[in-house]
Amino acid sequence: MAKEKELTAAQLQKMIEKAEKEKQRLEAELRVKQNKSKVDALGKALIENDEIAAALEPCIDKDMEIVAKHIAKHIADIMEEAKADLEAATEKRKHLSEVRAQAAMSKKADTSADVNNDSAEVPSAESEELADEE
Repeated sequence: MAKEKELTAAQLQKMIEKAEKEKQRLEAELRVKQNKSKVDALGKALIENDEIAAALEPCIDKDMEIVAKHIAKHIADIMEEAKADLEAATEKRKHLSEVRAQAAMSKKADTSADVNNDSAEVPSAESEELADEE
């Protein structure tokens, strides 16, 4: 029987550190994937904003990393300022969603009522025979 090699505390610590680094790398990759659409939408909105365009005009592309660091530093304040507008937009989307759902239900009810009315208006062969017998 082969005796299993025991790992030293230093080897175990090294394995843990390696696993933690890999976990951090994977978490960062996940964050990027989860936020890509948001960042793309933000970028589009920034590109279309005249104030932003004017402010960035004197900068070169390499300066954007510096600008991004300052935006990141102040993003919590920006989000706090935007909180009321964000909540209003969320409520508006929720309301529109409810209106659309009600409209869809109403349309579905109208369609099924039309089908029921159509079937009630079309005489069956049996009812035609009864009418002929009278």
